[in-house]
Amino acid sequence: MNLEKKVKVNNKQIPKHEVLRYYRNLWKKNPAFRNTVKTKGVFIRASYKNKDVIKRHNIRINNLKDLERAVDQHAVEFIIPIKKTRYKNYVDVDMPRKHLKQKRSIAKSIVNKLRKKTKVNMVVETPRGIHIYSNSDKKTIHKACKQIADEDKRMIVGKTSKNKIVLDPNESAVAIPGSLSTKGKPYRRIGL
Repeated sequence: MNLEKKVKVNNKQIPKHEVLRYYRNLWKKNPAFRNTVKTKGVFIRASYKNKDVIKRHNIRINNLKDLERAVDQHAVEFIIPIKKTRYKNYVDVDMPRKHLKQKRSIAKSIVNKLRKKTKVNMVVETPRGIHIYSNSDKKTIHKACKQIADEDKRMIVGKTSKNKIVLDPNESAVAIPGSLSTKGKPYRRIGL
């Protein structure tokens, strides 16, 4: 293993041994992360000098040695298909940079509005917004997101936008809570 080799995290080049230190600690202290990353179908976002690459094939994490091997192969972020989680669906909320300072208050507002129309099981903070996990069906979630976007002109449903907050109930995969984002911050479960 060449752990002095650098990977891109948060637009900086950091040695892989720092990424590995983070994941060794997470592996030991977070059984939820450990059990989820062992699920068949997990894939990784690997970070290279100037780009991120999704690796979906032949990813097997059964023990700490497998995790170390993945980090050695430039893994930074661990991702799981939503169908492999215990939740039916989730909403990916991405915010433009201009809204990030109010991320918590905007997130709280969205979650409270969603709770009136759907079941919200868990909220995970991401570098650019939040992931809202739900056991409600896709049609109900999509309808609720549409109503929220119709009430708040800062928001749009399911489309990429540089200026608007995107509520996307159509994503099929989600970063594993605890996983380090290639943007440099971990995905953390939060209470809203």
